[in-house]
Amino acid sequence: VGDFMTHAPQLRGAKYNDGYKFDEYFKYLPHFKKADLAMLNYETTVSYNGKYTGYPTFSSPEETVAAIKNSGFDVIATANNHAFDKGFKGIDKTIDTIKSYGMENVGTYKDANNMPLIKVVNGIKFGISAYTYSINGFDSHVKGTDKAYAVNFIDMAKIKKDVEYMDANGADIKLVYMHWGVEYQLKPNKEQERIAR
Repeated sequence: VGDFMTHAPQLRGAKYNDGYKFDEYFKYLPHFKKADLAMLNYETTVSYNGKYTGYPTFSSPEETVAAIKNSGFDVIATANNHAFDKGFKGIDKTIDTIKSYGMENVGTYKDANNMPLIKVVNGIKFGISAYTYSINGFDSHVKGTDKAYAVNFIDMAKIKKDVEYMDANGADIKLVYMHWGVEYQLKPNKEQERIAR
């Protein structure tokens, strides 16, 4: 599926006593619990300091990840334009939280071992990766630094390397999350069509 976000009204709507409950957001989507493999794009970060924010720099309660897990999801794409909203601490906390709920993420990484996920489901081997077009003006904080591995950008050399890795590891199916597009435009542009081909 597409993007999971928490704008300020969604944060207020999920407030429950001393915490948050996001399960209500998924109540009309029960079929994911029956899926052999369910994935979504987590277009926010998990707060590392207990402060929650909506637009423009997202930081969400851990309960968001709990609700995603409870709804039947297995893999979370984390490469998107809000991946770096809370810096490297936000990336690390998000990854750690996803893993603590028994799920896996693709697209952002804590170390240089940033290769695609190889996952076997019902005897079928999947290669799964994710990429983003940007991180909202913070690109230079990651690209060209000693932590360039932290976010997968849409870079044809990296994508080619990742597809070769999937092939070398016997992936039957290759799944790629591309976080791109022009907001409010319903069709891809020529550059997106070129990259997709």
